Amino acid sequence: MDTRGDEEQTVAFLAGLTGGCDTLEFAVGTGRIALPLMRTGVRVDGIELSADMVDGMREKPDGALKAPLGT
Repeated sequence: MDTRGDEEQTVAFLAGLTGGCDTLEFAVGTGRIALPLMRTGVRVDGIELSADMVDGMREKPDGALKAPLGT
């Protein structure tokens, strides 16, 4: 599990900041923040250079949504 316990607060804070706009997360990793933020209705695009991290995200619920191949 790659959670730290601050995800709920962080996601609520970021969802409030977006004002309904699309977001971009650099170094999205395994989607610890991006995936729950996406579930709030915010569109989240992420950049991740590590194929291992992207593979880890794809294993999570909703992690395969629009995750491009060839990372």
